[in-house]
Amino acid sequence: MKKKIAIVIPALSLSVAMLLCGCAEAEISYPLSAYTNHPVGDAIAQYLSEQDALTFPDEDMEEALSQFGVEVVSAETLRERLGDEAEAVLGEHCTYLYTEREFTTQYGDTLLSPAVYVISADENRCFTQTFTPENPDGARWDSYYVSVHDILSRQYLPAEDGGYDCIALSDFAFVRVYCTEHYIFPAGHTGSTQSEYIYTQYAPYFDDAVTPMQQNVGIREDMRLQETTIIIGGVEIGAVTLSRGRE
Repeated sequence: MKKKIAIVIPALSLSVAMLLCGCAEAEISYPLSAYTNHPVGDAIAQYLSEQDALTFPDEDMEEALSQFGVEVVSAETLRERLGDEAEAVLGEHCTYLYTEREFTTQYGDTLLSPAVYVISADENRCFTQTFTPENPDGARWDSYYVSVHDILSRQYLPAEDGGYDCIALSDFAFVRVYCTEHYIFPAGHTGSTQSEYIYTQYAPYFDDAVTPMQQNVGIREDMRLQETTIIIGGVEIGAVTLSRGRE
């Protein structure tokens, strides 16, 4: 017997998110807003949660993101808009989302800050892992198949040479967990029930790293998560390593 239940779980709390960022340079402590202010990230996650698998954007995705001023663009368009900075973004099997925001400095100047979001099906951005007990005990046990997409964001400010400099690299983990509950009935028959869990885990300042910079809040240029910890029903199942150090 199989039953599939889809559950969307909101982003993790600050304490867990900071743990997931775990770096050797843990001396920088980010405020709660660094982990919770990501409307574009939420829109991307909502779209992905409604798909059976990672798909390249269609008209539905473009419509869902257009209300946030985000458009789907080609690699050629990125080169036109970002110049040499675009090369660090480009890769195989990628979907590029682009937006521009205006920020006013303390001196009254207006800055144009582009941001690029990258959804990729490449192996260094899309991870799968299984977690199964080595020695199941009793007539019931769980196994987990985990699919993780590492969604990147790159944010820019104008450079002195007239181009753009990348000021922040962040990401969020879009996690889909298939939990299979295995049963052995008294008569020796076997059965299983499957549940699906979907949730997100964000690195700091996924949508806006410019505001904290203007407020003299210390940030790192690379704030990506190193791993995502899989927690189901308050129980830690394991961890999946993400992209940092694997490019």
